[in-house]
Amino acid sequence: MISVDDWAEIRRLHQVDGISVRAIATRMGVSRNTVRRALAAQEPPKYTRTVAGSIADAAEPLIRAELARDPTAPATVIAARIGWTRSATVLRARLRELRPAYLAEASSPGGKPPDQAGPGVAGDPPSGAPAAASSAGDGAARPGRLFTPGGESCRTSSSKWTNLTAADGARAESIRVDQPPPPRVMKHAEDLTGDSDATASGGAYRAPARASSAPRLISPTGTGRLNRSRLLQILYDVGPVSRAELARISEVTKTTIGTIVQPMLNDGILIEGPPQPSSVQGGKPARPLWFSPHGRPIASVFLGPGTVHTALVRPTGAIVQQASARFSAVKLDHPAIIDRVASCVEQVLPDDRTAVLGVGVAVGGVVNTDEGRVVEVNLAPRLAGLRIGPELSERLGLPVHIDLHPRIQAIGDRWFGSGRRISSFASVYCAEAIGVGFVIDGTVHRGAAGAGGEAGHTIVDFNGAVCRCGRRGCWETIATHRWLRSQASAIGLPGARSLTAGPLARLAAEDHPGARALLDRYARNLAVGLINLQQVLAPGLFILHGDVVEGGEELRTLVQRYLLEGTPSHPGGEPRVTFADVEDDMTMLGAAGLVLSQSLDLLA
Repeated sequence: MISVDDWAEIRRLHQVDGISVRAIATRMGVSRNTVRRALAAQEPPKYTRTVAGSIADAAEPLIRAELARDPTAPATVIAARIGWTRSATVLRARLRELRPAYLAEASSPGGKPPDQAGPGVAGDPPSGAPAAASSAGDGAARPGRLFTPGGESCRTSSSKWTNLTAADGARAESIRVDQPPPPRVMKHAEDLTGDSDATASGGAYRAPARASSAPRLISPTGTGRLNRSRLLQILYDVGPVSRAELARISEVTKTTIGTIVQPMLNDGILIEGPPQPSSVQGGKPARPLWFSPHGRPIASVFLGPGTVHTALVRPTGAIVQQASARFSAVKLDHPAIIDRVASCVEQVLPDDRTAVLGVGVAVGGVVNTDEGRVVEVNLAPRLAGLRIGPELSERLGLPVHIDLHPRIQAIGDRWFGSGRRISSFASVYCAEAIGVGFVIDGTVHRGAAGAGGEAGHTIVDFNGAVCRCGRRGCWETIATHRWLRSQASAIGLPGARSLTAGPLARLAAEDHPGARALLDRYARNLAVGLINLQQVLAPGLFILHGDVVEGGEELRTLVQRYLLEGTPSHPGGEPRVTFADVEDDMTMLGAAGLVLSQSLDLLA
């Protein structure tokens, strides 16, 4: 911008001396357009400072929400409720601007908060806004996002964290100060240390938490608890990492990470490993954070048709002790089955039972997670109606959580196995039955009361064989042991009555007549169900467990090939198939993960 003197000189040269625009530009050392603008302007140039805004802008939706609730609340009270840590003078100035409208509305009969409060914060939505805008949940807090006192949030993704603004009501709602969420049995991350009184009241069955349709509200004290939980979630997702790496992942400062981490180090929840070698840039050696091997243990249970397996698991994923037992799922009544399961659990419990965080139970059949009850087990009808959650909790005096076996298996994959760091995948159990646990956008999908996951009973052939469930043409009728053995018997394969994928693959490798063709059909039948799952939910990765993994790389390659042939190409990428380890502990680890997730507000 030219000075006032230059503006006056340009006008004098042109209007008095009659010099051309080109000559003036050359003489003054400016562009011709600058000269033209100076000649057209009727007033000398004047600098106008751009309004920078106020630090109170980001918190205005929260301030309005508090004024809508109590228009007379003092500035100090509002500051405490919204977690204001900046200048009190700035907050008071904004309150002087906003409070009169709320006081006027409060004094009028039937008054409402001003529409300027914005959707999803307080009062009615503005005129013309959809009624459901406030509960859309698009800005709800997501896993890995840490909250800072200044009202900023960040998340573990490539997206940068965003300051809350008045125009972003949905995000503002996610840290709205109102009241903490309902307490759980285990209220804090410190429950891992044994210092909590969470189990003092005895055991109780706990249904898995379900996300509300409305965004969750967080109090000032709840912010710290939520950040602790999400930091623990990051550790489970990515493994042992240093404070600096945690700060980079969560996009907050190392000071913020230290504030969250230090109490958990003091309480023995976390430990810092030995210093790692410095990078080429030098600097202080990093010390990776991880869970203490002495944290509170969890009891894991797998209840199958006629079998029960138990384990004591540390939060690190280390299995300390295991036990197993068999029972007659035909002759025993429910009290006797509960007694057999409880006895097997007690074999792995420590002497100090109150140190145990809880019990996670994986059930090999349909479950009602709201009631902790077995609905149906096709391979063991006697288990139907078994109230395994409440009754086992009463017997052991510990909190008990139950879920479908493949879903618990998926939790194990997500935290300790091939699903780590992967936001969406399907954990598939293939053996005498088929079940699937879905992890979609980092969260295990359950359905109402845990009804989801029975993918083995999706229909693949309306004219197919009758399934054990009584329906015709289920996926299980063409891709389980029962089908494999019937086909092996028909072509005279050795050991047909007990055949599984492993022996079949070995017979195929030996070029035994009919074995390779049967292995190919088995792979195609497995892929049929996976194709349907990919088309509906697009998990992208299928982690196969059970006896199918004994089929080895040849079987995996066949399943992968047929999956790709049956799935249209998409820019999102090709679906993949991977096999779990033959020695598979994901169910035991997943049952421990279920307890941890429900006790510490982690994702599962």
